[in-house]
Amino acid sequence: MSIIEISIKKPLLIAVVFTVLTLGGLISYTQLNLELMPKMERPVLTVQTVYPGASASEVENAVTKTLEDALSSLENLNKISSVSMEGVSVITVELNERANVDLVLQDAQRKVSVVKSALPADVLDPSINKWASDELPIMNIAASAQMSPVDFSKFMEDRIHPRLAKLEGVGEVRMTGGTQREIRVNIDAEKLKTCNLSILQVLQAIESANVEIPAGNIENREAVFSVRLTARFTDLDELRRTAVATLPDGGKIRLMDVADVHDGIAEQRLINRIDGRQATGISIIRQSDANTVQVADLVKRELAAVEREFSDSHVKFEIPLDDSVFTKAAANAVVIDLLLVFLIVSTVCFVFLHNFRAGVIIMISIPLAIIPTFIVMFLMGYSLNLMSLLALSLVVGILVDDSIVVIENMFRHMEMGKSRRDAALDGCRQIMFTCVAMTLVIVVVFMPMAIAGGFIGNALNQFAIPIISATLFSLLGVVTFTPLLMSRFGRLTNADRKSLSGRFSLLVEGAFETLKTNI
Repeated sequence: MSIIEISIKKPLLIAVVFTVLTLGGLISYTQLNLELMPKMERPVLTVQTVYPGASASEVENAVTKTLEDALSSLENLNKISSVSMEGVSVITVELNERANVDLVLQDAQRKVSVVKSALPADVLDPSINKWASDELPIMNIAASAQMSPVDFSKFMEDRIHPRLAKLEGVGEVRMTGGTQREIRVNIDAEKLKTCNLSILQVLQAIESANVEIPAGNIENREAVFSVRLTARFTDLDELRRTAVATLPDGGKIRLMDVADVHDGIAEQRLINRIDGRQATGISIIRQSDANTVQVADLVKRELAAVEREFSDSHVKFEIPLDDSVFTKAAANAVVIDLLLVFLIVSTVCFVFLHNFRAGVIIMISIPLAIIPTFIVMFLMGYSLNLMSLLALSLVVGILVDDSIVVIENMFRHMEMGKSRRDAALDGCRQIMFTCVAMTLVIVVVFMPMAIAGGFIGNALNQFAIPIISATLFSLLGVVTFTPLLMSRFGRLTNADRKSLSGRFSLLVEGAFETLKTNI
């Protein structure tokens, strides 16, 4: 017994199969993330090391060469390049395409940890990162308010940054621009020389006077309390009165005797502006498994709440870049395309087959092929992004081909005088291998994209796999669900009736006959 006969003789089995596929597809759809572009990774690692105050040549000799020697033994290594600048070393490690970036990253961290003791004492811990598209910001925000620059920067760090960072799905909040407070100690060289002191002595005196050290524990029967001695500066006067040296007669040379201390502003090396106005930039980076649209909506609601809460200070947020806008537009475009397809396909089927039921059957076959595709996308770890949504939009036109061919052949058998059941069975059986050939051609065309690797492999995979899956599900529906519906609900239209559909059928047939005669 062929699959076509099974579908006609056992309709309950086919109904259960497609019900399970449809429910599974709908559940999978709710679990898919909605983002602008698919996740793409390059086999590249970057090692950034900060060496404050060092020259470029010192950074190269003391930091870059040491780290390069340690990283040169990594597996699947293709190329190492480095840039040594004043105070910063940046090493780029390019791997082979077949390399597992996560494993190599762990190996690189171990090798850097081994040679960390060989680096100068002032070098900060090296930062090792891999390149991935999901680590790029999904939103860029410009914040401004009617506050002093220093107060506004502190307000952003203490009040806004924590509120955004705790939102669900937010992986990191980066802030750029802003003005930072800086206590400046301007040493007078002549006074320092007169007191027979060096800058190093002054620096050591300040550091030793501004400390916080542990002083043991206090225990009782219920708890243990840690005791710490705090000797940090609380105001500028304490800093000015700090003793930097002791004279032979017991007198003290204080910092204010050899330097001018004042509360200033740190030098800005990064400026953030929007429409020519200075502002503090906020970049939102989502977690790798978070939904871009949901994260963006949560951030927008939180920003609106902050604006209402601090309206007295005229806190305002502007969003020049928001990936969720384009993502929503792409998703809405797919929905509109599907609605247009339903309308156009039903109209075309009615015009050429003169049968409204044929159009309904074809319209049912489209969601039965698209919805189960979400199961495959979920199992493959894909998301709803520009590439996968584009694939679903493109595949809609392919899905109706098999259904139209099969239904038209079934109607031809019904016009030969066969019953609906026999027409459905013979018509589908006669054209089945043609439909299989059409489907396999599409699969073969997109298969190279489905197995492509490299940097853009993920994008091509998420474009080709949905097309292949939907096409195969469409073929399954054509050889099972379509003959089932035709055997139950198929009916020829009586063109001789004086109804609206009958008169329309006569009009269309007359137009075709006239066209054939003229040609």
